[in-house]
Amino acid sequence: MHLELVEIEDPAVPEGLDAARDDDVTLAPAMAGGGDFTIDIKPIERPVPITRSAPVKVDGYAQQAAREYARGHVDQPLWERALTQAGGDKTAAAAIYVRARGTALRLLDRDRRSHPAHPAHPAHPAPAPVPEIAAADRRRVARRAAFARYRGPALGGLALLTVAAASVYYLVWGGAPAAPGLDATRPTAPASLASSAAPARADGNAANPRAAAAGAAGALPQANADAANSLAALRAKIEALRLAGNWNVLVLHAVEWTRREPNNPAAWDELRDGYVHLRQYDDALAAARKAVQLAPGDPALWRHVGEVNVALDDPPAALAAFREVVARDGSDVASLQAIALLATRLSEPQEAKAALERALAVHPGDAVTVCLRQGLAQIAPTRDAYAALRQVSAVDGKCRGHADAAAVALK
Repeated sequence: MHLELVEIEDPAVPEGLDAARDDDVTLAPAMAGGGDFTIDIKPIERPVPITRSAPVKVDGYAQQAAREYARGHVDQPLWERALTQAGGDKTAAAAIYVRARGTALRLLDRDRRSHPAHPAHPAHPAPAPVPEIAAADRRRVARRAAFARYRGPALGGLALLTVAAASVYYLVWGGAPAAPGLDATRPTAPASLASSAAPARADGNAANPRAAAAGAAGALPQANADAANSLAALRAKIEALRLAGNWNVLVLHAVEWTRREPNNPAAWDELRDGYVHLRQYDDALAAARKAVQLAPGDPALWRHVGEVNVALDDPPAALAAFREVVARDGSDVASLQAIALLATRLSEPQEAKAALERALAVHPGDAVTVCLRQGLAQIAPTRDAYAALRQVSAVDGKCRGHADAAAVALK
């Protein structure tokens, strides 16, 4: 870069120019004679700053869940739960589903690796599997499960085809001897059919329609027995997880149970119990409603709906559920007590009093019921929901914490 200085008025060199000189400015020799001169400015070489961002951690399980969702492979219970949480917004539900499915894949992979039969047992430590490898294993297991599921019907269909082929052969070529004069017009069996039928006639079973039909009939009960054994093993696994308190994995197995038996209310109630222990009350409520929809006459399932609504602090919904309980089982004292507590919170003292009287008629002299009747009668109706909750909770805690003292006072 060159900068030319031309004379304007004063040809003299400004004072202090020597002081301004440094290593980056060079004066041309023409400056000493007072003539025109140039200044060479050397570029200052500075390193260009490079911003290094932290490496981004990629969740392989979430990626696998996203790929499954993109291919249309969706876990229906998880999708329904995500859609409920998103309020019907499918875009938001997709994000919730991918996160939940990624967590489920991670837990399944961890449970698979911790099993003693898995190659990565602590006796032979191995690195953690890559998500793609885990996905391949899951696809292989899914194929085996599909084969086991359709093995019975496939064997039955094959047996029926064998019976049909043997029957045709027997009727066309293996029947009574031909009448005289018809040998020339009788059709000849194809070589392929004859070769396949010969071994069947050798053992005397496949050529017999009754024996083949008996084999086909025996294949279906065997398939049903295999399915029953598989469900029994799944339920035993869920019970073992319950005793161990492993609620995360229990929920995954309960979801599998609901997938295999979507119309079984016990499977949905098991899923509800797992979500309750994980304090996922929204998911627990969805499972409880599904169970009571399948078995509306079961008072225990209605009681579970009421309990989950109490945990969600929804007194009107909980009160409606406990009313359904006593409508089907009038001797359920615990549900009658719950109705009294909820009705008091909702400023309905007459219903609370009637519920407690009904509970005393079922179980006369019950200490908790008597204590609740005395304590709740002293609470004045109020529109302050928080104050009502505090008062009712205090009475309930006192009655259940001093049941022995209340029984002594009754005597």
